[in-house]
Amino acid sequence: MTTINCTVEELEDTLEQLYNNDVFVDETEVSNDETEEGMILVSGIYINIPSLGISAREGTFCNYDEDSGEYMPDFSITLIYDADEKNPEKFLYWEQDSIAIAVYNFLRKQEYSLNDIYNAKCVIEY
Repeated sequence: MTTINCTVEELEDTLEQLYNNDVFVDETEVSNDETEEGMILVSGIYINIPSLGISAREGTFCNYDEDSGEYMPDFSITLIYDADEKNPEKFLYWEQDSIAIAVYNFLRKQEYSLNDIYNAKCVIEY
């Protein structure tokens, strides 16, 4: 397993570099209890943010296309997990936004500023 240390602010650029360098990561299909119409594909890149007690993964929300009979990618999402959770099925929250904003919204009742989120150290594992 490879790890990269960075801040949440540096995260988007770091992930983009990984994808641009053709780093292969598996995606995992997980169920979406909110609707039977959709499915979520979760990236195999695991992002741990120890100081906030959570981890995150990027994903894609897919809607069922009746014409093709398949699930088709619709929009990118961020999934939030407990800090040490490795099972992609056990997400706590997901939202259609960047990792920093999704973390901020998830933790909004804990009085973290957006600046606190951006400055948080994280570890990328893949």
